[in-house]
Amino acid sequence: MKIALVNPFSFTYQGGVQEHVKALYKVLKSLGQRVKVIAPRYLKEEDYGEDFILLGSSIVVPGNDSRVSLSYAFPLEVDEVLRRELFDVFHFHSFLPFLPFQVLDGAKKGKAIKVLTSHSNIEGSFFATALGGITEMVIDSFVGEMDGVISVSNAAEKMVKRFKGQKVIIPNGIDLGRFNPEVTKIPAFCDGKINILFVGRLDRRKGMQILLPAFALVKKRFKNTRLIVVGDGFLREELEGEVRGKIEDVVFAGEVKAEKTPDYYASADIFCAPSIRGETFGIILLEAMAAGLPVVASAIEGYREVMPKEASDFLVAPGNPELLSSALVRLIEDQNLRSTLRSVGLAHAKGYDWQVVGRRILDFYQEVGRLRGHSLD
Repeated sequence: MKIALVNPFSFTYQGGVQEHVKALYKVLKSLGQRVKVIAPRYLKEEDYGEDFILLGSSIVVPGNDSRVSLSYAFPLEVDEVLRRELFDVFHFHSFLPFLPFQVLDGAKKGKAIKVLTSHSNIEGSFFATALGGITEMVIDSFVGEMDGVISVSNAAEKMVKRFKGQKVIIPNGIDLGRFNPEVTKIPAFCDGKINILFVGRLDRRKGMQILLPAFALVKKRFKNTRLIVVGDGFLREELEGEVRGKIEDVVFAGEVKAEKTPDYYASADIFCAPSIRGETFGIILLEAMAAGLPVVASAIEGYREVMPKEASDFLVAPGNPELLSSALVRLIEDQNLRSTLRSVGLAHAKGYDWQVVGRRILDFYQEVGRLRGHSLD
């Protein structure tokens, strides 16, 4: 079958949806399918290969705790691509304005099946707050055109709860070839210190403003510790100011290319995800587990869904530096406990291998096609 993965976010920015789309593209190709990715262009010189179709342009609008991407292409440009490619499946990965709506408008003219993956729950976000009740109308109008809907978690399913057609929960996948304990470590961090790792955008939703005071408490008890911060964002200057001259051994690595991220996991001893809300799937928790790291995380819905039961004691109430610090201290003090959780996490992560997840998504396309009377076998 010929599949279009429609991503509304520019690939010049790293993000969970972008990484999901790239990984799904790769696994579907490995399963013998013809796959193209449709996404907005941000930079003139962008080029990801002949299977990546870049249309129109995108802009990034600052939100109150993150960023919102908007995209638009000339209608004739979209129509020309759809007439040329003749896709059997359109798989949408968000409904942010405007490129997905433009592609959907063209997709409705043919017989191709239309599938959406719900990656998020935007309740309380900038997008939902700014548009109020209009947000629900926009979502319902888009989702109502789908033949099938995939949600990555129960938390993400809430976004499409009114959809009456074929629905399924299929989690995000992880590439066990990239994230595993055998990845080469970064020499600068191999000096005997216990490394605590954070990976994510530096905005309030991701919780670094909670982790810093928690690490300060840890540092008072254990001098031989280091906090490694991978990611960038509008809070970086403020956070660096809080650290400067006050908390030792905090390393701001900045934004790291996706292919280098596994090196940071491999170089850490403990992973910490202190997000305060808005996470529908704990992909970073699974990546950390696949790399052999014990995890301390906020007890928010998307994280609770992926944390193994044996590690549930290390889910702490969000927004509380003292509780976060106490959980980190337990792991720092007890090497045997870290080893036990390492084994638990490695076994748990295997269930999210992209090869397994990709086959489930392909099966869902075929199931939806059969119900539509459009054989995709």
